[in-house]
Amino acid sequence: MLFNFKYRIVKLIEAIPLLQIFIYNNLEKFNFLFPHDKDYNGIKLLFHKNEKRDFLDIGANIGLSTIGFREMGFKLNNIHLFEPDNFLIKEYLNKIKKKYSNIYIHRFGLSNISEKKFLYRAYYKDKFFHFNNSFDKQYILAKIKHNYPNKFKEFKLKKKPFKLKKFEDIKIKSKACFVKIDVE
Repeated sequence: MLFNFKYRIVKLIEAIPLLQIFIYNNLEKFNFLFPHDKDYNGIKLLFHKNEKRDFLDIGANIGLSTIGFREMGFKLNNIHLFEPDNFLIKEYLNKIKKKYSNIYIHRFGLSNISEKKFLYRAYYKDKFFHFNNSFDKQYILAKIKHNYPNKFKEFKLKKKPFKLKKFEDIKIKSKACFVKIDVE
């Protein structure tokens, strides 16, 4: 019962843009919301909490998935976070790295080719909505319209170049058991 109530709260939060960004920008005060998506509980069916192989968090953003892995009890794993946005690394991921052990931040995104690409970043009332970004402008516009049907016209997009690398070129020595990919 409490399990389902938590996810209803998360869905409600996600429907109110300024509340959502306030909570996401203050994650350290809301650990009880993790994991933030009920699908993450499926990981408990796949792995024991004493799993030692690595997790890869591709498209780490502000580290929601990484916090979820740790709060579910996966404390022994190395977690490799891939995020090209230095702002997100400085404001969010470095705090996660200080709080939890075995966290490795890679300052680039992953792609099928190494390149620089423009990321379209969403802003609502001058607040950066770091979880609504995409390299595809039409995709992000459609996502914003779907997520915030009554407010989508108030969003603005800004584009910024980011570095992407091919995974095979980065030479990480890792025995990964789980790969989370959340990239647009």
